[in-house]
Amino acid sequence: MKAWNIKNGHERNRQVDPLEGGYLMPKNCTDVKPPSFNKDTHIAKFDGSKWTIEEIPEEPKEFEGKPIYTPEEAAALTPEYQQKRLAEYGMLDEQMEFLTENGLEAWQEKVKLIKKKYPKPE
Repeated sequence: MKAWNIKNGHERNRQVDPLEGGYLMPKNCTDVKPPSFNKDTHIAKFDGSKWTIEEIPEEPKEFEGKPIYTPEEAAALTPEYQQKRLAEYGMLDEQMEFLTENGLEAWQEKVKLIKKKYPKPE
């Protein structure tokens, strides 16, 4: 027995229901068959009543060495408590120096204090 994924239209096999007989419906699937479409270039989506066919979006272009976000944009996307923690942790070379000079336990204690100083909001 077959089912179709409602997010891409791909065919799935259904398992036999060991308790009640019949077949189990996999998550995010339907027994309504999608129309024909090219699975290499398109996906089918089911909204509960009808299928729509969409082109598969292009993969993002290569990074090309350019930042995805400016530092200001990245800061705006980072919660304030994380920004404050990152500033106190220091740059990676500073963290490595601290670890080398003071050891792992001292670093773990420092991180614990920073997290206490700038707690994650609930």
